[in-house]
Amino acid sequence: MDQRFYTLYLDETGDRGLVKFNPQYPCLGLSACIIDDQLYQNAVVAALDAFKVHWFGTAALTLRYSTVVKRTGPYNVLASREKMCMSPVKGVNGGVWPSPP
Repeated sequence: MDQRFYTLYLDETGDRGLVKFNPQYPCLGLSACIIDDQLYQNAVVAALDAFKVHWFGTAALTLRYSTVVKRTGPYNVLASREKMCMSPVKGVNGGVWPSPP
């Protein structure tokens, strides 16, 4: 019998300790994803790397919310909503990549 390995990803949003209560955002959200390691390497990593190379010119880039929203440096391509919305990415696996801005 084949032995399969899986990875669990967890992410949170909001104030982890609810130390400073914000009435505009009074919650903590937690999400999880379990994925087969082989599928992750063969499909997810390949698709993300292709996306990063296409839009940013390199796969050696960390897509992190706090850096992406600043839209500076390699993320300045995201500054123009028109460029991002004119040619949406269709699908992930075997999808059609839009033309670079």
